[in-house]
Amino acid sequence: MNRLTLPSLLAAAAIVATGCASTRVSTTSRTAIEQALLTETAREAIGGLHVPPIESKTFAMQTEGFETVENHFVVSAMKEKVLEAGGRLALGETAPEIGVEPRVNYAQIDDGVFLIGISSVPIPISKEVTISTPEIALWKKETQKGRTKFSAWAIDKSDGSLAFSAETPASVRYYTRWKFLLFFGFKTTNLGKPF
Repeated sequence: MNRLTLPSLLAAAAIVATGCASTRVSTTSRTAIEQALLTETAREAIGGLHVPPIESKTFAMQTEGFETVENHFVVSAMKEKVLEAGGRLALGETAPEIGVEPRVNYAQIDDGVFLIGISSVPIPISKEVTISTPEIALWKKETQKGRTKFSAWAIDKSDGSLAFSAETPASVRYYTRWKFLLFFGFKTTNLGKPF
């Protein structure tokens, strides 16, 4: 009978005991949950942006240098908001009467983990192979919070004066995974369906 070495025993135990897998699985840069956290907070924040009536003047979004996650969604939502305020999007070669410049105050996801139990511990088996012991969670709270706030200002192209300046309210969405007694879990969120 062959003698089993300590690394062999640990590897076998890890294979048998492993029941915890990462919940962040995606083939894109962000999971659907992360994308929803960003777009739902952006939609709510921009919905609260106060754009004064601009009397059917044509406008164009000036987005040079504007960079944020879900960039196209944010710019599109801002265009919609200015249209709702009575503006008309300058099309083709029409010179806009107003130039609207969006700014991002913040638009990110914060991650937080609280664990009562024993964290997963990586164990090197060889130079190429590392296994991890399963996490033992008596109580675990894993939260992702999307937080966004934007602002915008506009210039009157006819005289260079300030047409308007406004800031959105802050918006927060969360997705929390709870786990207790090793195997039981549930989630809480203020995201819309299907999350």
